[in-house]
Amino acid sequence: AYRHSLPASEDVVVIRHPEHKDMRLIKRVIAVRQNGACFVQGDNPLQSTDSRVFGWVEPHLILGRVTSRF
Repeated sequence: AYRHSLPASEDVVVIRHPEHKDMRLIKRVIAVRQNGACFVQGDNPLQSTDSRVFGWVEPHLILGRVTSRF
């Protein structure tokens, strides 16, 4: 999904949890570093496990961008 570009702020992405590699999370990108690492946050910040807990997400943990929902 991001082979040729970096995620952008406000993109909704699927990531692999940095500490629990078998767990996948859907989060919103808040900021992107030059190396592609992302600071992500859930849409319900009071109950979300996100970059405020596990820090910046490295590019290899970003699986793709969410393009639709049902």
